[in-house]
Amino acid sequence: MKIEIGQRIKSLRIEKGVTQEELANHLGLSYQAVSKWENNISTPDIQLLPLLSVYFGVTIDDLFEMPHEVHLDRIDQMIDNERIMSTENFNYAEQYLKGILDEDPKCARAYYLLAALHYHRAESDKYLASEYAKSALFYAPDDKAHHNIFNKAMGGVASDDYYNRHDALIEYYENFVKTHPTNRRAYLYLLDQLIADRHFERAKEVLEQVKTLKHSCLDAIYEGDIAFAKGNEEEALTLWNASVTEFPNAWEAYISRGDGFVKLGRYEEAISDYEKCFSLMEKPRYTDPLTFMAKAYELNGDYAKAIETHQRVIKILEQDYNIVSGELVDAPMREIKRLQALI
Repeated sequence: MKIEIGQRIKSLRIEKGVTQEELANHLGLSYQAVSKWENNISTPDIQLLPLLSVYFGVTIDDLFEMPHEVHLDRIDQMIDNERIMSTENFNYAEQYLKGILDEDPKCARAYYLLAALHYHRAESDKYLASEYAKSALFYAPDDKAHHNIFNKAMGGVASDDYYNRHDALIEYYENFVKTHPTNRRAYLYLLDQLIADRHFERAKEVLEQVKTLKHSCLDAIYEGDIAFAKGNEEEALTLWNASVTEFPNAWEAYISRGDGFVKLGRYEEAISDYEKCFSLMEKPRYTDPLTFMAKAYELNGDYAKAIETHQRVIKILEQDYNIVSGELVDAPMREIKRLQALI
């Protein structure tokens, strides 16, 4: 189905008796942006749809016709690019996704986006909660309740170890792998929780199952993680090194060993591994190793290099993904500003 929103906007604009400039000024855009819509060169961001519908006095559905996949892509981008999503945009995305599920109850992507949408709101709410808690602590720094809510909002560790456990997640994945015994990814998620909760014997059993499904660089990495969690740092390092030796061209081996070096406080070696990991990636490249590298530089006290690495993240987003704005860019920009204040 062809997207027709540009022509629809043009007809509604003419019907309302306004110019491209007047519409653009109302939306806080350039008239060239409106011109591109009306000539089908580009389409408006999903965040603008509620504003357009109100301005023209029509429903959002009346604005355009487009395939579900295009709509879903736009919602996906909205989740990635907005740090704090407006209630209006959230409600619109939620209603659209639920509408898809009314038509197709088996649409996995709609379920995924609903999960991502609600998780995004939860993360936004936790950020806002932490900011309010900081204000409470500023005016009443000795109040235990203020510290407790701030710790929860920031995802901190609880003094009572019971609240740091992952029992529900472990139970879910234990049942999941019973019904999906060849799903290697599920075993890896289960492994992460088991190691974090110190269920080492069960973790070893799961790791053996992983090895039967596929031998990879992660086998020795996870063996090293178990050894490290048990306090055997030398054994852990030997196993992490073995992963890189056996799989010298696997970027996953280097990023994982880099994480290990950070745990050991060996930041220079971690930085080297993150750089090697990034060099092995094909375009479009993940920015994770650069983000981790920036943190390693910061932990090592080299704030200038940390800033430079965050700037590399911004450049890769533009070069590999054509992303020049939104939360993916704003996040490293905030880190740069924070680090600049430390120099």
